[in-house]
Amino acid sequence: MASIGKLTAVSALLLVAVSGCTGSAGHEAAPSAPSGEGPPRSVSSTPSVVPPTEAQPNGVPRVIHLGPGRAAVGFGVEALDPPTHTFEVRLVVPSETDVRLWLTTSYGARLFVLENTHEAQCDATKGVAVCLVRFPFLEAQRPGLWMLHVLKRTRQPVTLTVTVTFRPQT
Repeated sequence: MASIGKLTAVSALLLVAVSGCTGSAGHEAAPSAPSGEGPPRSVSSTPSVVPPTEAQPNGVPRVIHLGPGRAAVGFGVEALDPPTHTFEVRLVVPSETDVRLWLTTSYGARLFVLENTHEAQCDATKGVAVCLVRFPFLEAQRPGLWMLHVLKRTRQPVTLTVTVTFRPQT
């Protein structure tokens, strides 16, 4: 009986996370610990949400493969204490790809990251856009497992890399 309750809770969490990938309303505007080590971790567009138990380590790039057409994926990141850590989100993607990024905190707050790769935080050269979005100390936010959502709005399949890095106050 306990395993059915756990299964229902996990299903509900995945449903909430997937439904958050499709909307654009409700974004809150919000404008760096050493990098992690090891190879980038990879995820494809199937499934659309990586299980929360597979949180991306701080500063380790995640390689994401999204298939043709509109596609979305979300994965967990371990948010270190935001009132005492700044953080940044770095995206590397082909410059013709249209993607949106946002974070959802462990208690449901949405933090806008990037609307598209044509914003001022992105530098496109030789067909590759590198976007770096820096966040200040966020006094009102709590640490824990946050979800980073990536929504691709272009037709062609794409491979992109996303890195979330928290840095303690110095």
